[in-house]
Amino acid sequence: MDLFKYFVFNDPDWDYSKYDFSTYAKDTRMTASTLNAVDTDLSEFHARGGKLIIWHGWADAALTATATIDYYKELLEDDPAAKDYTRLYLIPGCGHCGGGPGPSDVDWLDVISDWVEHDQAPDTIIASKRASRTIRATRGDRPITRPLYPYPKRTVYKGTGDPYDADSFESVEP
Repeated sequence: MDLFKYFVFNDPDWDYSKYDFSTYAKDTRMTASTLNAVDTDLSEFHARGGKLIIWHGWADAALTATATIDYYKELLEDDPAAKDYTRLYLIPGCGHCGGGPGPSDVDWLDVISDWVEHDQAPDTIIASKRASRTIRATRGDRPITRPLYPYPKRTVYKGTGDPYDADSFESVEP
């Protein structure tokens, strides 16, 4: 609501319950030109040696992860070389910009620094989350960990082992 109040309409008294959604496309056109990441032409970024990590939480209630997947697929269609400088990670149980019930804590700065400064393209990234009180009763203070693999790979439980430990998961190609 605040996005519409302050960014779209510049009206702190704006009330969504009285809004006529038939004018949505027109009303949001200017805001969309700033917020929507839809341009897949990353040629200048790539030419400067840029590396891009895109991540999206599957539990994001604000934006759908499928739109991010669609963007990534379109990027690869437009520039097949993008697979060499771009990675997409989908994080189960992660909300908008983090949080949520799943392990989503990742030091993205270290990941991108290794890639840019040491040419270590990220493959397996370990996400973590501090265990809840209930889980700590059986695990102690060990965090929950889960491997993340670049799309289109999927993270799958091996069927044995601690379901809260990254070692109990593997990468599966589609």
